[in-house]
Amino acid sequence: MINLTDEPLARAMHDSSGTSARYRRADYLGLRLAPSVDIKPPRLADAPWSMECKTWQVINVKDDRQLVIG
Repeated sequence: MINLTDEPLARAMHDSSGTSARYRRADYLGLRLAPSVDIKPPRLADAPWSMECKTWQVINVKDDRQLVIG
């Protein structure tokens, strides 16, 4: 799932990338979720643009890095 956000959602989206499980929770950050159409993970209800993605190809770039194409 890719969610592009606007300025009002920017801070919460930044905070959601933290390492603490508490900060990754949508409800803790005040983010509303909505069901996706074709994939299991939900989308951000207030995001102006969301795109559902499925993995098409995974390319090993280095031993510890991968490029995922969806």
